[in-house]
Order: sequence, then structure tokens, then C-alpha cells
Amino acid sequence: MRLRLNQSAGRSHRVVAALYLGLNLVFIYATPLESMKGVLSIGALSASNLFGPKVAGLFAALMAASIMATVNAMVTIGPRVYYAMAHRKAFFARAASVHQLFARLGEKYPALAPHLAQGLAVAIDGQIYQDALLQEIGTGSEVHILPQIAGG
Repeated sequence: MRLRLNQSAGRSHRVVAALYLGLNLVFIYATPLESMKGVLSIGALSASNLFGPKVAGLFAALMAASIMATVNAMVTIGPRVYYAMAHRKAFFARAASVHQLFARLGEKYPALAPHLAQGLAVAIDGQIYQDALLQEIGTGSEVHILPQIAGG
């Protein structure tokens, strides 16, 4: 099942890439590169050159609707895909916990390493952890390193 899903995803990516390249070739064919300078709506300009000015507005509206549909799909489906990938451990595991994050930061910034060894609090997605070395960091999580909070 997973192999068929990967093959299907690969095919769909290739189809989208071919459509994207083909559409860009049509744009270049319809409108010389010099005419594209400074123009924001290349699709409408190319449609106007190919089919006339009346079609250009319709084409621009269709492109705007397509962009809105793409954003909607990414907002709706994206988190589910990321969750499934994280559940299957398909993401990089290099900074999967605070301890691993501190180790990588210490390697990349040696002057920071002694400070990371001290007691620090960590906020992950708004939740503050006092002893967070084993706390997992989710993909896309926002992490803030804070001085340990004292008091009582």
C-alpha cells in the first residue's frame, strides 16, 4: 500500500511539474521576454496576446481562483500530511528532542554550549517546561530557550 502511495505521489508530482513547465513555455511563446519586464500578471498578458483582451480578464480570474484553491488545499490537507509523516517518522530525527536540539546547537555554536548545559527552561509551542531535555519537539514547533524560572 505504501509503495503504491509513493508511486502515485511521484507520478502526480511529475504531472504537475510538466504542466507548470508547459504553461511557462506557452507564456514565453505568446509574449516575448522583453514585454514581460515589469508586468505582474504575465498569465493575463499572454492570454491577451493569444486570445485577445476579453479573454485576458477571464484568464486572470481563473488563475486567481486556482491560487486560492491551492492555498485552501494546503491549509486543509497540509497539517494532516505532516502529522502522518511525523507519525511514520518520515521527518529528520536530528532535533526530535530538546536534548538533541541542544547538542546540535552546541556543535554549531561552541560558545553557546556551556550555557545550554546550565538549567534552562524551554517553551515549545507556548508550553513552558522547566526540565525539558527529553521533551519531544514536533515538526514545525516553535521553540524558545529561556532562563530557568525560579520562585515559589
